[in-house]
Amino acid sequence: MRRFTFRSSSSGDPTTAGESHSGRIRPANDSPYTREQFLKVLGLEFDPFQLPVSEQELAFTNRPQSIGDNRSLQYFVPPTQLSIGGDSLLQALRQTGLGLIYGEYGMGKTSLRLAVEARCRREPDGTLVTSYLFGPSARRGMSFAEHRRLLAKEMAIDAFVQILEQFQPGTTALTPGRVRAMASLITAGGPHLKRLATRIAYDPVLEDGDGLEVYWHFVKRFAVRHVDPHDKLRELLQQSLEVREAPGNTFTNDWNRCVDAVKSWGFDRIFVLVDGIDNRQSSPEQMLALLMPLLRKVSTLAEQSISLKLFLPLVLKESLDQFQSNQPEQFDDIHVFGVVLGWNREALRRLWEARFRAGGSRRVGLDDLASKDFDQSLDELIFNAAQGSPRRLLQLVNTLIDVYVSRRYLPGLFEELITPDDWEQALAKSDSLSI
Repeated sequence: MRRFTFRSSSSGDPTTAGESHSGRIRPANDSPYTREQFLKVLGLEFDPFQLPVSEQELAFTNRPQSIGDNRSLQYFVPPTQLSIGGDSLLQALRQTGLGLIYGEYGMGKTSLRLAVEARCRREPDGTLVTSYLFGPSARRGMSFAEHRRLLAKEMAIDAFVQILEQFQPGTTALTPGRVRAMASLITAGGPHLKRLATRIAYDPVLEDGDGLEVYWHFVKRFAVRHVDPHDKLRELLQQSLEVREAPGNTFTNDWNRCVDAVKSWGFDRIFVLVDGIDNRQSSPEQMLALLMPLLRKVSTLAEQSISLKLFLPLVLKESLDQFQSNQPEQFDDIHVFGVVLGWNREALRRLWEARFRAGGSRRVGLDDLASKDFDQSLDELIFNAAQGSPRRLLQLVNTLIDVYVSRRYLPGLFEELITPDDWEQALAKSDSLSI
């Protein structure tokens, strides 16, 4: 008998939208105009501009998420390069080998990394994909052994999630070896993963229509596929937890044991997506010191069918090109794919339109809400000011909305259209931000 419980979902009253009278946008009941009301005017079901940074946008560490929450991934727009059919860049990064993806801060490296992970998980092909993120606590001068220790934990968590995502009752073989491998992964993933495995195995509580993917935030992973809480899947976790706790059994977070456990579950290659190195206040020399232990072991990792995909600041490109030239033997049998991310106006326009689509709106810009006092298209002003940066584009729009709304709180300053003064204030405020 199933031991998990479903609770009926409930939803609150929708936010009252602003009303339109004689072509003027007015807040309901003459209340102060709010951002939410303006978003309703734009036809948006949620705010796709408020958090332009990908890792903020997902916010998967703070609350349960279903696959419907990740609209930014569903409407991912590739940069200018290799975008034939909108997919070639992702296809190139799904090939075995070393990937070197360079870009200035805010040029979409993390968005691309998230899109690669999402694509690999949505379209399984025997690849385990794991992200290895450098945060402020990352130590300088880490050895390869230290990198492997940290990577083993991340790999174990990703393997756990992706095994459950791909689990097919009646088809997925539950051999003693696989049960023991899962026990090893649960150990290597640390106490948070053990608690998650226990929760799913013995007491999952889900809302109507949700699957186990709503629990991924407990281990800082985002949802891309529905995962049915089938009895056979829960039986796998129960057996694995029992094996893990059985007298005489010892499991560790040993790197080789973790890799073997991953491969026993049918993953014949592993992609490690390295990101976040330019989120730290470090010099190029310090960033290189952190990366070099991994780069010097590219061939060693390849022997275990592990490919690195590095999402790097552009300032490191010259040094890494020189490293490859000086030590070609390190890369003799390794396919190396390198690209510098860039955005032309057409790519930015696709991103702009995709954000509106992500929010459920049919509109493709803001020109129809711009005052006639503008000398040129408001949309074109935004594209020009973005200077080829997708993050700056989204920050400009976000700031413009804030300025427009905040000025309508003041008596006597209500206007139904966006004015040149609104734009100048938004531009000034955006220029003061660190892009």
